[in-house]
Amino acid sequence: LRSAIPLNEKFGIIKHLFSGNASDFGDAILKLNNSRSEEEMRHYFKLLSQRNSWDLESESYEVLSSYVERRAISFVASNSDSNH
Repeated sequence: LRSAIPLNEKFGIIKHLFSGNASDFGDAILKLNNSRSEEEMRHYFKLLSQRNSWDLESESYEVLSSYVERRAISFVASNSDSNH
């Protein structure tokens, strides 16, 4: 996720979703990247949104959510590849 998100979008996400705290953003991305399953990743993302009281209608949330969704889909694709 870290390398997938362009720098300008990263700045907006950090500013609006992590109250400007780049370290919190980095920790969250690391944990999302290290999730062992699609379910774990989605669960942690939901916890982040609740813990930080994110506005689920905001542009920054939509952007980050789309990257997380793409990463979650890659879990599904890689799991189905390994099952065949």
